[in-house]
Amino acid sequence: MTNDISDDDLADRIAAVAPDVVGVTAITPSIYKAEEVLRLAQERVPDALRMLGGVHATFMYKQVLSEAPWVDVIVRGEGEEILTELMCAVRDGRWPAEKRKIHGLPFGDGDEIAATQAASTVKDLDGIEPDWSILEWEKYIYIPLNTRVAIPNMARGCPFTCSFCSQWKFWRDYRVRDPKKVVDEIEKLVNEQGVGFFILADEEPTINRKKFIQFCEELIARGLPDKVKWGSNTRVTDIYRDRELLKFYREAGLVHVSLGTEAAAQMKLDQFNKETKVEENKTAIRLLREADILVEAQFIVGLDNETPETLNETYKMAWDWQPDLANWAMYTPWPFTPLFQELKDKVEVFDFSRYNFVTPIMKPKAMERGELLDGVMNNYRRFYMKKALFHYTWRGTGFRRRYLLGCLKAFMKAGFARTFYDLGKVGYTGPQSKNKLDFQFDETRQIAEAQMEDWEAAADRAARAAERREAIRAQGKERAVQRNADFQLRDQVMAAAGVFHTPSDAGLMPEAPAARMHQALRAIEPEMAPALAWAAGRQTAEYIMAHRIPLLAQWVLRRLPARLAGPVLPRAIVQHAWTFVGSGSFSVVGPLVFEIADNPIVRGERSDHPLCHWHAAVFETLFCELVDPALRCAETTCCATGAQACRFEMTCMG
Repeated sequence: MTNDISDDDLADRIAAVAPDVVGVTAITPSIYKAEEVLRLAQERVPDALRMLGGVHATFMYKQVLSEAPWVDVIVRGEGEEILTELMCAVRDGRWPAEKRKIHGLPFGDGDEIAATQAASTVKDLDGIEPDWSILEWEKYIYIPLNTRVAIPNMARGCPFTCSFCSQWKFWRDYRVRDPKKVVDEIEKLVNEQGVGFFILADEEPTINRKKFIQFCEELIARGLPDKVKWGSNTRVTDIYRDRELLKFYREAGLVHVSLGTEAAAQMKLDQFNKETKVEENKTAIRLLREADILVEAQFIVGLDNETPETLNETYKMAWDWQPDLANWAMYTPWPFTPLFQELKDKVEVFDFSRYNFVTPIMKPKAMERGELLDGVMNNYRRFYMKKALFHYTWRGTGFRRRYLLGCLKAFMKAGFARTFYDLGKVGYTGPQSKNKLDFQFDETRQIAEAQMEDWEAAADRAARAAERREAIRAQGKERAVQRNADFQLRDQVMAAAGVFHTPSDAGLMPEAPAARMHQALRAIEPEMAPALAWAAGRQTAEYIMAHRIPLLAQWVLRRLPARLAGPVLPRAIVQHAWTFVGSGSFSVVGPLVFEIADNPIVRGERSDHPLCHWHAAVFETLFCELVDPALRCAETTCCATGAQACRFEMTCMG
């Protein structure tokens, strides 16, 4: 479909190949095209296995299998390992007899839709080597620089949980590749495929500051910034954090940053869980421009409370902030995100082919969809006309000027072709046409009954979980009242955990009551729990140093250089891991990376974010005291979020 092949031509090509398997992947806007490809496959090669993957099918598999019953199987989640197992089953003649033995596969089963247990995430990202040679490279051109473009990835997942985004939900665990391996891949793309620009596919590649710095250092060491430039997304908070490193990033070839400012009103930022402040956006843009990095500000428009006045405010704000580029995206909740679940009573359009961030899926209360589109176009006209006349041509020299003029060329090319924002498709010719637009929504598209049932079941599970949490809170409060009016938090937690004797500070507490106290604390005081757990972790680390690690060993570690002490300390930790792991399984993944499988303090819990602040504090305190005071520990994956192990990574903040 990418090459605009007709259905008949595609069907003929499929028949000519006569494959054993026909596989398609799709995001939400392309899901109907993907389903149609497999329908054609059913007609021309009926004996072939028809499979579908991608983020939309992963979460909407009941919808897909209901509207496209000719789809034999869906690969749910990361596909590399699931697909390998599936293909082996087909090759060995075990399909479909053993389909229920393979994790991560939804499929139709008679009149029902079944799904096997979700597969684990891919742990060895560096073991995946994409075959870039199969691409038709002449079609992958980055217009601003008129050069070939590639989109490699440095990491998968995201530790943040923005309500409109699917990245954290799809990838689940946040995992970062070896920076040298990533640069190996980029160097190969440059030398073998003539790539002159790449865009990191990661949502936020700067999250892991240490590895991002190593990535940039490796690019510089190999002389690649002279051969290839690149761009990435990032967060305002990371720009603040790395303000002293921005020129170094530019030296590494970073020339374009897409900044998730998202919305002009703080109210909107809060709705999206962005964890940033409006006033911080302007400063972040200034810092990037001062480092000679071109910055693109991203705005989301079309919320329920959008008006012509608020649209105009986003334009004024964009012009005040002075990013090099600005982009206004239509408010489009992916159908599998928390935001969609919250808004589903307000969603009127279920034609997923139009969920493209340029079509106004959501209608504001005070505006028609045509008015919203016209307001966005007016913002674009004003912003880029002034930029073209007064900035791009006259400000800056060399690469910066050439790049910006190239961006303007790309913008004008899409405008003249009327593909920009589907203007030609909907019939937009200017303000005079805003009340005559036809967005061509397929109104026959509706949410399948099976999908609705799945959503309702999920909502019921969430409600039951909330009720259980409330019951624990109520129980704790009830017990507190019963004992005395001055009952403190410690006693509330102990009561909820079934611990009725104050633990001694002189020794270690048995695993079972300790785990219950951790869980009760998170249930009763979720806001205070991280800080209190961290304080307790520090005390545990101090106990380990006082009673478990010999003083001579501590003396030696403190006097060794950090690069030598770092690998030595984990050996001592392993010997005494039982003191803080209990029945869990502790392993050293790297000199500064640890994992706890089957972590007892979160066993049986489910959360959208990591919970093991106590363990993180243990590791950070030990390393700060014995190796380097600048070391900090972060939990990057957690059993409570569905990961196979709680993973802790040390990074140097000095």
